[in-house]
Amino acid sequence: MKLRARSLIHVTRVVILALGCGASAAPLPVGDTSITGTTVAAQPELAGVILEDILTPYDSSGAGETVKGVVQSRVVRSSVDGTLDFYWRILPDASSTGDLLAFRMGGFDDFVYDANWRIDGLGDVAPDIARNFGGGFVNFLFPDPGVGPTNTSKFFFIDTKATNYAKVGFYDLVCAPNGCISGEFTTFAPVIASPDSDGDGVPDAQDNCPNTPAGVAVDAHGCSIDQLVPCAGPVSGGTWKNHGAYVSAVAKTAEAFLAEGLITEEEKDALVSAAARSNCGKN
Repeated sequence: MKLRARSLIHVTRVVILALGCGASAAPLPVGDTSITGTTVAAQPELAGVILEDILTPYDSSGAGETVKGVVQSRVVRSSVDGTLDFYWRILPDASSTGDLLAFRMGGFDDFVYDANWRIDGLGDVAPDIARNFGGGFVNFLFPDPGVGPTNTSKFFFIDTKATNYAKVGFYDLVCAPNGCISGEFTTFAPVIASPDSDGDGVPDAQDNCPNTPAGVAVDAHGCSIDQLVPCAGPVSGGTWKNHGAYVSAVAKTAEAFLAEGLITEEEKDALVSAAARSNCGKN
C-alpha cells in the first residue's frame, strides 16, 4: 500500500464519478470518486448498532512536521439489512505542526462496496475524494489544508455487504509534504464467514463443542450446558461424586449463562429443576 500511494499527494485528481447526498449506494469504481457526503435520511441503511468503537493514537514526524492525535474506528451493523459499515474519524492533537491530507487503508479485498462521509456526524473537515486502487485498497483524500491541530475530520466510511468482521485491516496517514507518512495501524475490516456446521452461531474454528442440538443456548465457545455438565460425569473425566455434585454443577453453569444473557431466569430454574429430577450422579 505504501509503494502505491507514496506519490498520491502529487497525482492528478481525476474524478470519474460524483455521488450526491441523496445518491443511493453503488459499487465504488477503481480510480478517483468525488464524495460529497450523505445522511441517514438519504441512505436509511446506514442506521444501525455500533459494534466496535475504539481510539488508536498516532504520533509521527517527517519532512520537518509532526502529526499526533487519535483515529476513532467504528463498526456499525445496519438495522435495515444486517450488513456492516466501517467508519473512521481523525482527531488531531493541538500540538501537531502538520496537517493530514490522506487516510490510506487496505485489507478489504473484494468487500469494497461504497465510500462516503457523514454530513450528519461530528467533525469539521470531510474528505472529497475516495481513491480506489482495487484489491481492497482505498485512500480518502482531504482538500488542502487538510485535517490539522485546529479541527477534526468528519466520519468517513466504507459501506459493505459483509456480515462478519475482524481486526485484519490496516491504514496509515499522510501529511503535507508527501514525505510525512505515519506507521501502519490495524483496523477492523470484513472477513468471509466461517463454516458453522451445527448452526449454533459459533464458527467451527472457535467451536469447542461440535454437534450442538438445534435451538440450544451456547456460550462463546459453542458449548451448551448439557455439553459443559454431561450427565455421565465431569468433562475433566471420571464420574460425579454424587447426585448433589451434578446438580450443583448444573446450577453454577446455568447461573453463568444467565449472567451472560444467554438464558432467562425461568430457563435457568427449569434447567436446575430438570437436573434435580434426573438420575445423574446417583449410580
